[in-house]
Amino acid sequence: MPTGSRSSWSSTPRRAPRAGLIESLALIKSALDRTGVRWIEQDGCEADDVIATLATGARAEGRAVDIMTPTRTSSSSWPTPACAC
Repeated sequence: MPTGSRSSWSSTPRRAPRAGLIESLALIKSALDRTGVRWIEQDGCEADDVIATLATGARAEGRAVDIMTPTRTSSSSWPTPACAC
């Protein structure tokens, strides 16, 4: 289970976010709040790590979990959480 920096577990260099992405997140969060959709974020963890952690916890509680993602590499890291988020 990776606990160090990204470079300790990935040879893929981290790219800068696309222009406007960070600014768009505030609009998306606001829209989710207005429509009553719950969301979560965790500093220092990547989205797939947070999703894996939540999915593993839900499965341990006996809940059904479906994850839909266009990311091809995501299935290789689930359902084991990749960080202690």
